[in-house]
Amino acid sequence: MTTVRPPESLADIVDIARHGATHQRTIAFGPIPLVVATESEHQLDDLAAHLAPSEYPGWRPLQVATVTADTLPIDHLPPELRPINDDEICTMRDGKLIAIAAGAERALWVLDPDRSVAVRWVSEYGDLSPWETVSPLRTAGRWWATEHGASMVHAGAVGDDRGAVLLVGDGGAGKSTTTMACLGSGLEVLGDDYCFVEPPGLCDGVDDDVVVHATYRLAKLDDNSLRLLPHLRQRVVGTGLRGKSLIQLNELARAQRPVRALCHVVQRHGQPTEVESMSRIEALRAVAPSTMFQVRLFERETWEGLAAAVRTLPCFRLLVGDLGEVPDVLSNLIDRVARDARDARDAR
Repeated sequence: MTTVRPPESLADIVDIARHGATHQRTIAFGPIPLVVATESEHQLDDLAAHLAPSEYPGWRPLQVATVTADTLPIDHLPPELRPINDDEICTMRDGKLIAIAAGAERALWVLDPDRSVAVRWVSEYGDLSPWETVSPLRTAGRWWATEHGASMVHAGAVGDDRGAVLLVGDGGAGKSTTTMACLGSGLEVLGDDYCFVEPPGLCDGVDDDVVVHATYRLAKLDDNSLRLLPHLRQRVVGTGLRGKSLIQLNELARAQRPVRALCHVVQRHGQPTEVESMSRIEALRAVAPSTMFQVRLFERETWEGLAAAVRTLPCFRLLVGDLGEVPDVLSNLIDRVARDARDARDAR
């Protein structure tokens, strides 16, 4: 174990972590060009295997240093950043620097906006929470999204060259199952749980569109969803949180797409799958709670980015009866919305 002087500030924690994380690699995390530093090549390989790169890493670069107690012993951390139980969330500000420690995630994050650096500390690498193992660097991703006027949204996304549809809903609404019903169809799955979403005007070359970026390479399905989608069993590569199966997603032709519509997933078993219009206010109420519930900091910024995206999108309820009908229904919706948008532009 390396002997270090106990940090006197959050800036000291950042400096110690950057010094101790000696293995470095550049990895795209959606639109974020990451310069990741860790204590071993194995940790770098793990991160690279889970993050979905974009061919358009258009945001400012972010440095992430991830370290363990081998670099910074736990008794050197400020006592107020050591949660006692899983329900506790501790935060601290030191000038512009922000620290957050969530007991359930078993990790401490320090965010340094002036130096564009995020530090992740865990007691040992094998002690990562199930959330962080499958969907790593979410805290850094959420923070850096708000720095660019965007949001990391709790949503699925599917699409093709014509554009994408965001699929939203509370936990247990069948959002992931509905999203994954499109895997292997003519629609690509950009993600089942988290996506970066940019309001219009942020992504170069698509000034009039909301843009969604793929975030992670794996999806998660419970046993009931796998029973409904048995052909996906051959894609299972492991087990994640609460025993959910981890599903390997296809390599994407493009990791970001203009968003054509937002759909709130509603189950109605035994009936056809179809869409019906809903207001943007209703859609924002559908997507905001599950996204905001998971935000520990930057609530206002996340809300503003989310609202800016939703207020420009056509919004629908996706009434899911037959899962097998989902890909065609969504494909037809993309066609219809794209055609309506072209007609509106021509009319102007």
